[in-house]
Amino acid sequence: MEGKKGVRLRFPRPIRAVAVIGVTVAWAALGSVPALADQVRNQEYWLKTLHVTQAQKTTLGSGVTVALLDTGVIPNQPDLTGSVLPGRDFTQSGEKPGGPFYGNHGTAMASLIVGHGHGKGHAAGMVGVAPRARLLSVRVGVDGGDPLLSESSFTAGLPAAIAAGIRYAVNNGAQV
Repeated sequence: MEGKKGVRLRFPRPIRAVAVIGVTVAWAALGSVPALADQVRNQEYWLKTLHVTQAQKTTLGSGVTVALLDTGVIPNQPDLTGSVLPGRDFTQSGEKPGGPFYGNHGTAMASLIVGHGHGKGHAAGMVGVAPRARLLSVRVGVDGGDPLLSESSFTAGLPAAIAAGIRYAVNNGAQV
């Protein structure tokens, strides 16, 4: 490489080798970003197995409200943002969103139902069965590992919580 005074700049061979390796690794890493983003989608085998992608040619769930009676939903999860309607908590557990036993299972199930992906063009993340539907989160249970599950006085009330949750969902516009 020529400098301003015509002096040839030379780098020792080991430095050139490291630079070439670094550029190659950077190129490979940047080239694989879309592949990494698609990993979640590629693992959603049920979309093809259950012919969901075929059904989505007919409808994506627009205008439909689906009730999810589960452990609650964390609505600000990127693949769910804007799709989750707040509902009631019928467990009387006193647990709040963000707690260790709140919404883990429910959020996963919500992603399978109304996940719409995230990022540019929603190209990354989970796609659910009905990505344009709304989901009414109704908390009627607690996540596995919750110490409340070992208290019979708490678990005895869960069937009534489920029944109340069903009535609540129907009275609040859930169609599914």
